[in-house]
Amino acid sequence: MVINYGMTSKKALECYGAKFLARAHTCRKVCLPMKDAMDGDAVHWYLAVIMLDDKQVHLLDSYPSKKRQRSRRNAVVTMIEFLDGLFEDLYRQVEPTLDPPVLEKFSLTIPSIPEQRHESDSGVWVCSWMMGASWDSSYNIWPCGDIRRMQLALYLVQQPTNYIRHVVIEEANRN
Repeated sequence: MVINYGMTSKKALECYGAKFLARAHTCRKVCLPMKDAMDGDAVHWYLAVIMLDDKQVHLLDSYPSKKRQRSRRNAVVTMIEFLDGLFEDLYRQVEPTLDPPVLEKFSLTIPSIPEQRHESDSGVWVCSWMMGASWDSSYNIWPCGDIRRMQLALYLVQQPTNYIRHVVIEEANRN
């Protein structure tokens, strides 16, 4: 999103720093949902997970495509380059005595993960990986289906940061 709007790392820090980045220097993992706009209206989601302690970037794609592999890797590399500048600016402001991680030196790996049968489930897989990323680095998720979609929807609706949470709950109680 930030890169699509042509933001510099300094501008991103200015806009989002107070809300999202105040404790970024204590992060161990950073999840980057990535969107691949394909032919026509098709959209595919995949995930890059930056493992700061391990100095690795994991590229997770539940529906890999040989045709799109290079462009997806390049998009992750572009995001890493952007984040390098962001981390450098952030550390300068928040923790000037610490050196920021140099993400461009991290190895980009593609772990062996389950693959989905239908391309249309990629967003559900990305959400599942992100929800489990804090405690699990194996990226094994259960198969997608209506039950999993409903679990994700309920989880997202119930989050305190969902600003229309009360509306959804009121509607559910009415029905």
